[in-house]
Amino acid sequence: MACKRLAEAGLKVALLEAGRPQSDKNLPNTSRRSSSNTVTAPPEIVRKTRPIHGQIWRVQRIYVQMVRQRSRRALHHSADKPFNWMGRVRMTGGRTNVWGRVSLRFSDWDFKSASLDGYGENWPLRYRDIEPYYDLVEKYVGITGSAEGLEHLPDGQFQPPVPLTLQETLFRNRVKEKLGRTIMSARSANLTKPTNGRGPCHYCGPCERGCMTHSYFNSAFTTVADASPPVTAPSFRTLWPTKF
Repeated sequence: MACKRLAEAGLKVALLEAGRPQSDKNLPNTSRRSSSNTVTAPPEIVRKTRPIHGQIWRVQRIYVQMVRQRSRRALHHSADKPFNWMGRVRMTGGRTNVWGRVSLRFSDWDFKSASLDGYGENWPLRYRDIEPYYDLVEKYVGITGSAEGLEHLPDGQFQPPVPLTLQETLFRNRVKEKLGRTIMSARSANLTKPTNGRGPCHYCGPCERGCMTHSYFNSAFTTVADASPPVTAPSFRTLWPTKF
């Protein structure tokens, strides 16, 4: 997002990525090899060959290919400070290739939590200071959700929410009536209406398997692509100069 905004302002930006480019060809749902790539890798094999990634509850071949554990050194940690490198995707888009897409705003309950519970320090800003930037990002990314008027979970620039089923609606109403609690669809970075050339979600399956309509937010297909200048094919003269 920073690269996109700076490039739009006229600056020349260099974005370095540790992995290879991302494209629809890498994703099984948009590939002819989808039947082989979407099969869940046997957990025993994953644990033996990739002990860190084997701890992920669902490791599919496509995810293993994106992570690409190159060496044990890349996943090293000291014995007294363990750290699992799960989700470290070496590919353009990084973790936006596999993230859960739940997108919530911080409120003053978060920014001023020390004043509420007496622990830590307050942030040097308030919710109203960054609200315009939340608006800016959400309009571009596309967040599905419903306005609920919750003080601790501010409303945003939402696309139409994913509709609740009849059972979910009944559950929502009963919980509100009996407990005063709010049940709602997740506020998620999935489009429910066309935006910036991306189509609405058609609920075909797990997003990390790929999305031919780019309905879920993946920076490789949005911010990085929009920050990049249009690529033009080199001319014959450029390829073969007249002077050698």
